[in-house]
Amino acid sequence: MKPWASLCAAFALVACGQTASVTGDVLKASLARQDLGTKPLLLADVAELGVAATLQIGAQDRGITTWQTADGVTLSFRNGIVTATRGLPEDLMVSDTAAVARAVRTGGASYNRINDYIGGEDQTIRVVFECTQTGRNRETLATLRAQVTVTKVTETCRTSAQSIENTYWIGGDGIMWKSQQWVSPLVGYLKTERLVR
Repeated sequence: MKPWASLCAAFALVACGQTASVTGDVLKASLARQDLGTKPLLLADVAELGVAATLQIGAQDRGITTWQTADGVTLSFRNGIVTATRGLPEDLMVSDTAAVARAVRTGGASYNRINDYIGGEDQTIRVVFECTQTGRNRETLATLRAQVTVTKVTETCRTSAQSIENTYWIGGDGIMWKSQQWVSPLVGYLKTERLVR
């Protein structure tokens, strides 16, 4: 059984008892009724795969924070921008996010986003997107524990063959409270939400 499939089964039991998969909204609603403690906690939702899970920090090294599920699936981020995944189909092996992070935090002109993911025959496929910010607004985000004032940043990235749109909700404290980021064709978008700071 694939890690996300077993994870889905485990969280389906926790979140809603009878279903074969679980959405982020269902899991979040279930978690709202629980004492989550004080350790940082991240909710991840991959709608394309029909799975959602909570993750805790597994490691921090040279600016990369790696979040891990109970069964070992990992999501790595630099400044809230996804840099790698492990345990998903078509994993994101590495993403060059320096220009992305700079532009998301401070605004900026066009920039490149480079994603290397594992394709169907276990080969690395490189995609170079040309990105621009298409929106930057302040708004209030309802988290599990409070209302947080955030800057919502939307970026549109294109190649000659495809177009994607990533969205980031960044607090004044620098925390990426919520995001929707494209990973690979099979995974689609990874949605994350910080549940416990």
